[in-house]
Formats: sequence, C-alpha cells, structure tokens
Amino acid sequence: MKQYKNAIAVLIGAILGFLIVLKIRKQMNLPEVALERAKNMFQAGTITGSWIVMEKETMTKDGQEIQVYKGGLTHLVNDSSYEYRFIADANNAEIIEMNLYNQSEQDKPLA
Repeated sequence: MKQYKNAIAVLIGAILGFLIVLKIRKQMNLPEVALERAKNMFQAGTITGSWIVMEKETMTKDGQEIQVYKGGLTHLVNDSSYEYRFIADANNAEIIEMNLYNQSEQDKPLA
C-alpha cells in the first residue's frame, strides 16, 4: 500500500512539473507571437525590419494597469518606408495598439 501511495505522489508531481514547464514555455514564446501578429497586420508591401522588447512593461489603459510588450517594425510600400510601433498584451499577445512612428527622411517634404 505504501508503494502505491508513493507511485501516485510521483505521478502527480511529474504531471504538475510537466504542466508548469508548458506554462513557462508558453510565456516565453508570447513576445514572438506578438511580433508575428504585428507583422501579419500588413498585407501589402514588405516588412524590412522588426523588433520587440522581451521584458514586460506595466501600462495603464482604460484606468487599469496591464502588462505589455512593446515593439516595432518597418514597412516598405512603393519604395516608401514607414516605421510603426506597437503594444501587445503580455497575457495573450494580442496587439492592442499600433501607431505610425515616423516616415523615413527621404519621404518627408523638403520645405
């Protein structure tokens, strides 16, 4: 009977350990998922560069503090380059904000 209880305890421990490892891996991949989602928002043109900060930041949105990832990408359309910055929810990698950051110097008017 004692061996049976020990076997059950070991099995439960192994299952819990496995679930914890899965959760940690999922959390580690969320920044990459958010970056991929941001890139997929652009159908036309080409993404020529992208980045994301792998550490969570706290932000206040609609009166609530939430954990987010911040990133950006460069989008090339018809020889014009546009830089965008985005904010993604750190819990589910959903893009909650995407803004045009600036245009490249060659695209800006001279006067």
